[in-house]
Amino acid sequence: MQTFARRAAFLLVAVMLTLSNLLSAQSVTYKVIPITSVFDPAGTVLANDINNHRAVAASDQLRGRPHLGFVWRPGKSTTLPTLGGTCSSAVGISDAGHVVGSSCLPGDSVFHAFLYRKHQMEDLDTFGGVRSFANRVNGQNQVTGSFTTSDGTLHAFFWQKKKWADLGFLGGSATLVNGLSESGMVTGQSDISKDPDPTFGIPHFHSFTWSNGVLTDLGQIFGSDFGYSVGVDSAGRIAGASDLVGDLSGHAYLWDHGTVTDLSPYDFVSSWSNDINSQGDIVGSWGSNDNDPADGPPVYTILCPCFGVLWHNGQPTFLNDVIDPRWQLLLGLWINDKGDIVALGQFNGGPFQRVLLKRIPGTAMSSAAPGRKTSRPQTSSMPRGFHRDRDGRVMVLP
Repeated sequence: MQTFARRAAFLLVAVMLTLSNLLSAQSVTYKVIPITSVFDPAGTVLANDINNHRAVAASDQLRGRPHLGFVWRPGKSTTLPTLGGTCSSAVGISDAGHVVGSSCLPGDSVFHAFLYRKHQMEDLDTFGGVRSFANRVNGQNQVTGSFTTSDGTLHAFFWQKKKWADLGFLGGSATLVNGLSESGMVTGQSDISKDPDPTFGIPHFHSFTWSNGVLTDLGQIFGSDFGYSVGVDSAGRIAGASDLVGDLSGHAYLWDHGTVTDLSPYDFVSSWSNDINSQGDIVGSWGSNDNDPADGPPVYTILCPCFGVLWHNGQPTFLNDVIDPRWQLLLGLWINDKGDIVALGQFNGGPFQRVLLKRIPGTAMSSAAPGRKTSRPQTSSMPRGFHRDRDGRVMVLP
């Protein structure tokens, strides 16, 4: 297994270098700006969303200190209030600067979803459950998220003007939202059964869309029952990832009203799409396959060497090729409509950190790049890989 993994990693690097050379005429370039903690410059930041004004919904994760939500902007940060406790998490942000997430109540034992707007925290309550979390908000102040009931069932909700709806299920007992469009279309993943898969020990799940009270199963994207979606653009196109037939690899995809595009054409490459903007540009990552059942279905895991990717019109650009070569970007996480990106990377082999890739004015995906050399990937300081859990959180593999 280790020999196969090393061979796959070698092939991945070779393919990446070949494609980088073939696509080097794409001249979009970015300035890398570290996203720092509002509480401690050395603290760890979780950057969870970005709007079109480069404002990032983020949370502090200092060791020994609860998560604290804030809005980060280049040169300025704003700490959010809580619902009476000492912990909070800012997860989604609209162009108006309205923020959603979750916050502790007094005593720090119960979390409620919130909507922060006009300098006020609005408690969205728990929708009849025991805890709730909000993760997306659009320009209409429509809010999505999840809530857990006392029996452990995970529900997804859609909230607007103090009214809410339960999105329902596809046959299982867990539904999670990952994306919300400006028109109110919701997308994510939902278990299709309550029975665990004999190999991976968790129920099968499919991507879904929800709109105007109708939950639609997108089915087996690549012939497998492990698939999820991460976002939906203004045209109703959906980005996500799904296992291939046989569950030996997971690939990023673009779903366009029933037409599916595989965003990584190599069986030995695993890929994620993590976000999509209104132009259909997608950010994510390429890595090697993980065939260890203990890590879950392959669509949940990418082994390193791994590289942040931007797909424009279905064509990949490796983010390492359009930045200062002292930086190495492993994951593309979020993208706004102006093309600014939140990514995970490291500077000169240092600690991993979230960064803003600020698009340089005047650069375009289709214009020539005079004299720019392709940066070569540095792999020695990479982790074993990354794992995505059922709540959409990305963690380093131990």
